[in-house]
Amino acid sequence: YRLAKSSSIVKSIASNYLHLTGTDHSSLPVIKPPENQNSNKERNPIKMIGFAAGMEMADMAWEVKCREEDMKQRALENERHAIDDARRSVDEKAQQLQVLANQSALIAGFSMVVLVESSIPEDIDGVILTLFGGFTACVIALMLVSTLNATYVLVAILRYDCVNREVPFDVFWRKRCEPDWKLALRTFSYG
Repeated sequence: YRLAKSSSIVKSIASNYLHLTGTDHSSLPVIKPPENQNSNKERNPIKMIGFAAGMEMADMAWEVKCREEDMKQRALENERHAIDDARRSVDEKAQQLQVLANQSALIAGFSMVVLVESSIPEDIDGVILTLFGGFTACVIALMLVSTLNATYVLVAILRYDCVNREVPFDVFWRKRCEPDWKLALRTFSYG
């Protein structure tokens, strides 16, 4: 096919050249193929079928190779996406836990300052003073429990391996961290 195409291109170029130069076709020598070469009509069709089959096999092998490379690349991209998703989940939970721990520590600190720095009048009833001290101590205790639980859960999720992921992060969170998270959130609400 390529030989036939290239010979037609050569004929076209030669024809254009002769036309531009004004040379007559009859004055040019005619080149005949040697006697031992077969003409296009005498080619062996079995050899041509074998050549075509070989080209099809090569094309199929190339397509299979490209498909395998594509599948490997997709598997790598899926793994990267899974790692990114795990990291995003860890970062999201870490921010929630940090906010909860900071807020509860801040409230516990303010409660402690109120308990220590408040000026209590001399003529106050003992029951009211006891209730004030008890409720303030309860607020401080609940906020400290919330702070400590949130901090411990934060340490646990920051140690989660996002690359190897022995268990998915959602399962890790539900089994190991969610009960402590709920306790921290509940103690913060009660406080």
